[in-house]
Amino acid sequence: MLIYVLRFVSASVWDLFLPFQIVWLDGLPGMDGATVGLIVGTSIITNRIGGLVLTGLISRYDKRTIVLASQAAAIGTAGGMAVLALTGTRSAAAWLAVSAAFGLANSAATLAQITFIALRFSPEESRKAFSYENVALNLAASVGPLLSGVLVVHAARYYPVAPMVIAVAALALAVRMPGDGPSGHRPTPEAAAGGAGRGIGLVLAMNFLTFVAYAQFYDLFPAYAKDGLGAERVGALFMAGSVLIVLLQVPATRLSTRLGERSQILLPNLVMASGVALLPAARNALPAALCAVFLITAAEMVWGPFYQVLALRAFAGRTTLAMSAITFTWGLAEAGATVLGLMLIDAGAGRLSIVIGATACVAAAATALGVRRYIPREDAGREIRPREESDR
Repeated sequence: MLIYVLRFVSASVWDLFLPFQIVWLDGLPGMDGATVGLIVGTSIITNRIGGLVLTGLISRYDKRTIVLASQAAAIGTAGGMAVLALTGTRSAAAWLAVSAAFGLANSAATLAQITFIALRFSPEESRKAFSYENVALNLAASVGPLLSGVLVVHAARYYPVAPMVIAVAALALAVRMPGDGPSGHRPTPEAAAGGAGRGIGLVLAMNFLTFVAYAQFYDLFPAYAKDGLGAERVGALFMAGSVLIVLLQVPATRLSTRLGERSQILLPNLVMASGVALLPAARNALPAALCAVFLITAAEMVWGPFYQVLALRAFAGRTTLAMSAITFTWGLAEAGATVLGLMLIDAGAGRLSIVIGATACVAAAATALGVRRYIPREDAGREIRPREESDR
């Protein structure tokens, strides 16, 4: 239970600061829009791709040590932004350096914790473990932006102090986090042989395609629907999606495990494609928007934990590399789809972006046909032995 509480608290460091960071920066004297966008973009990019850069470091050291260091770095970098704001510093280089470090700190915390979860639980338990992790993540995603909005309106002067306080709480929890220890489990190299490596491209392609669709709602829908539904209703829809995951993730995982593996890829991607396809109607109609949120969220509750399990199997025991590779793939797909989507929306072709997203989800569903052939099953001649990380 401690790791899930820690996951919630450490994720809140990011979710409390990022949502209205652009509003906070824009309110500082002398900040122009281009610089603000560059600063916020730098935080997001380093947070998304930082895991791949830090893979070697995180696989080399005890995960508790990495989490402690990441939270200390989050405190230092958030404090650095507070100092820059209070002293009126307008040096773009200084702001970019601190923002990049803040993104990297949060990226390291995420990768270390999901790797810890993967190492501590046997393959049979990992799906349920990642489901709880998704609950913690979405709880942070629902609470963080709410508090962030209150702070930027009523206490903007102390905006970067809030993530520092949360990171201190995460530090206190991380101290009690067990070391990596011998309790993790991993299939033997012999069990993984034959499928090891062959399914990596398939898993990464599947993740990329699904996240192109994911970006249509979570990153682009606010820009697409702001003039129709309005910002407040769009924000409420995001909150509703997070609450659904918090309430239903565990029973959804329990039910989905009764399906075949191909069905656990095929069905949620087709459901998600349906939800994305509803977004043009949802921009002006709340009932259509609620239906789209339900379909997209229901799909995420199935493919989210399952994709992580598939990655662990495809990478055949290279746990940290598996987790960093899929998080990097998520960020690459989400960033690319968002940039392209915003360009299309500005050109008055927002529907084309949605068509691309829905089509990508259908393509992801089609990858289910290769799962049995290229990715070894959890029970394929496996013996269980104590964890030995082999990322290096």
